[in-house]
Amino acid sequence: MQVNKTKVAFIGLGVMGFSMAGHLQHNGYPTRVYNRTTRKAETWCDTYSGTYGITPAEAVADADIVFLCVGNDDDVRSVVYGDIGVLANMKKAVRWSIIPLPLPSWHLSWHKYANAKA
Repeated sequence: MQVNKTKVAFIGLGVMGFSMAGHLQHNGYPTRVYNRTTRKAETWCDTYSGTYGITPAEAVADADIVFLCVGNDDDVRSVVYGDIGVLANMKKAVRWSIIPLPLPSWHLSWHKYANAKA
């Protein structure tokens, strides 16, 4: 398998995220994960030979693409905003995807926040 130069961060290792992040790692995309439960991130690393960040900031620091797969609004806020959140710590011009799609009001809120940080 050829290793891709594109670095991926995957936030949220629930029912969908665990295997989705695994497929990325398995297919040659160096993937660093974050999960609020560290043990789940460790299990993912043992399963897929990837790495994990202790915080969302650590997971996204070098990523070229960020996937966010977190279930409810409060949990999304806890990983996206703040000093150790995704938006404050990802590189400029990073592509990111949110799975599952949140309400449209979230997109506008994130867009405004991200532009203020740029």
